[in-house]
Amino acid sequence: MTTSGRTVINAFRFTLLRCLNELKRRKLHPRECVPHHENTSKFSRTSSLSTIVSSFGLIGVSRCFLGFSSKTEEDPIVMSIKRAKLAAMRNENQAAERIYHEALYDIENKFKSKEMEREEYFNAKVTVYDDLANIALNQRQFSKAEVLYKETMKACLQKGMEKTSNAFVEITIKLGSLYAMTKKYEMAEMGYREAVKIMEVKVKENPESDNNTYALLGLALESYGRFLMYHKELAEAQPLLVRSESIARRVLGEEHPQRIVLLNDIATVQIMQNNLKEAESTLFQAVEVGTASNVPELPALYSNLGAIYLRTSKLNDAEKNCGIALKKAKENKNKHAQGQAEYCLQRILEERKKGVQSAE
Repeated sequence: MTTSGRTVINAFRFTLLRCLNELKRRKLHPRECVPHHENTSKFSRTSSLSTIVSSFGLIGVSRCFLGFSSKTEEDPIVMSIKRAKLAAMRNENQAAERIYHEALYDIENKFKSKEMEREEYFNAKVTVYDDLANIALNQRQFSKAEVLYKETMKACLQKGMEKTSNAFVEITIKLGSLYAMTKKYEMAEMGYREAVKIMEVKVKENPESDNNTYALLGLALESYGRFLMYHKELAEAQPLLVRSESIARRVLGEEHPQRIVLLNDIATVQIMQNNLKEAESTLFQAVEVGTASNVPELPALYSNLGAIYLRTSKLNDAEKNCGIALKKAKENKNKHAQGQAEYCLQRILEERKKGVQSAE
């Protein structure tokens, strides 16, 4: 399994177990069960939007523009941007920001002295502003990230890009998620709807669109679907997430870890609607995908299945699945997953002590 694949799944660490038990006793706010675009190192899902963009197979705003076709790799600006990207990957955020700002200074000087063509100038600005915005978002500096994403959009438009271009829509999704995090819900929904609308038209007009276009539609559907899930608009959320999962299968393949993220999201919606049989079937698919790609989150999936059986008093099935979860968690030395499995088994024991008989 690739490092990027593990990043996607490691960004997906929420469990349904406590939610299932709590939903029986009291009315939970969906955010207590459902992943959301936050960096809490997100929902508890820990990646930024830039990670999610790459996880869905997108080229991404920065890579779209970091071409400088007439430049060699030894060009100082190209080298600076590469160094900054490397620093950001290492979470050396202050160093990355410093290098990016030095690059911006050089970019402006080269353009003023006519050493850089207009297109290269805006390419470079888009790259730097977008990367700086991603760093700010990772650090939960929301106001700063908003300004930087808007500067990225401005540079895109100055370059002559249409608002319906993939890169512009990608930034629209990022801004929408930023607004969702800062509880500017009306603005968030407006952005998500616009992104979905634009991308739906694109693939409808051209069913042979490239994978990057389909992946961006998948990201828009996923982001809007999770937003609706958070606001308990479950009937509207589920078809968006189902369509997103279908696109992930098409673009990334049957065994890609991103499918697990989406299948578990779909199962969450089904559970919140009390459609436990459907949720069970969805989680079976997630387990099948996880087994094929040998993801480290298999224990969490088994725990989630166990939680469904616990909810329906199928204690034997619950014990079997949570036992598998515990075994795999210990094999993977995954303390988080081990805690999930142990909690599941403890709940089963408590039910049996109450005299509850297994429904199988």
